[in-house]
Amino acid sequence: MAKCIGWFFFFLLSVYQCTGQENGLFYMGAYGGQVSSHVGYIIPNNRVFPEIKSPSYQLRGSLLKYTELSRPRWGYFYKYPIVGFDFGYESFGNREALGGAISLIPNLSFYLIRKEKFNLRIQAGLGLAYLTKPFDKITNPENTINGSHLNFSTLTSLVLSYQLSDGIFLESGPSVTHYSNGNYAKPNVGANLPDWSIGLRYQPQRAPKIEDEAYLPSVTSRFYPFVRVGYGITEKSLDGPKYPILEGTAGLIHYLGMYNRIHSGFSLLYDNRAYRYQKHLELNKGKEFRYSTRYIWFVGHEFMFGHVGFLTEGGFYLNKFEGKTSILSAKIGFNFYLKNTSNHRGFMPYLGVYIHSSFGEAEFIELAAGYLF
Repeated sequence: MAKCIGWFFFFLLSVYQCTGQENGLFYMGAYGGQVSSHVGYIIPNNRVFPEIKSPSYQLRGSLLKYTELSRPRWGYFYKYPIVGFDFGYESFGNREALGGAISLIPNLSFYLIRKEKFNLRIQAGLGLAYLTKPFDKITNPENTINGSHLNFSTLTSLVLSYQLSDGIFLESGPSVTHYSNGNYAKPNVGANLPDWSIGLRYQPQRAPKIEDEAYLPSVTSRFYPFVRVGYGITEKSLDGPKYPILEGTAGLIHYLGMYNRIHSGFSLLYDNRAYRYQKHLELNKGKEFRYSTRYIWFVGHEFMFGHVGFLTEGGFYLNKFEGKTSILSAKIGFNFYLKNTSNHRGFMPYLGVYIHSSFGEAEFIELAAGYLF
């Protein structure tokens, strides 16, 4: 997981870069802040679940960046969303077994309704969290839902906002936070915490917007080949050894718009965990490698925000393999481009971090490197 920390901080840097100065239009008044408190209740999503003794509580502070004032090129096409960096602490309703989580979640808020005094936004983010009381077979066997300190944390919110005075907004709305280690360590049932929040947000006075659509490169109808190699780590059983998973991918990308594109291709995935399992139990003798390899056809979509892209993929397994529980494969995560996608379409190296799942169940965290031709 140490690699994940490094990639996460590269993600923070990339988000900062993709919302920063472009065409000399950087404006220091683009920054604001937010504080909020949340109350909710963790969802028991497994038949073996620790007793929940109280509601969950969360305190969150946010550094905000208003893209209509800093004016990154991509902001125009997303109606100038708010970039946020949320730092919070959340209790899980059982201090002894579950403890709480300290999280840092980069996120984006998109306007659904925007009036002079009132607005409604949808917020989504993915970051890291440190869980204070993970499973330990000696000191904490009661935590049957998460097996590691370091976790990914996802945030989805609906935020209603009302202006109280110049620059000050009262905000409230429902949200859901999810914690998971991506099957890096077992158990990994994951924690889902819906809640309701109330807080205050500061927004500086608006500066005149400059619509810089004319400076963007035109959308092309061509297809761009890409290749990608990935590396993941997963665990077979509680406190068991970690096994590598290798993946190679090739496909084509097609742009639907300035910051919106689809892609499709094929992946070959080798699961060393399945190979060792078959060797140990003497299963599929002479065919262990074949039954440890998966062939995947997939389609995907990517939203692009300067140096950062948000990727989703869904596909089908094309062969039989050891441990197969579904024909469906899925992937969600981020790409980080060394070149700004506002100015470039092809010939770009990139890095990626994804969560790979089978029919919605997380299997492993994947770190990848690729090249778009």
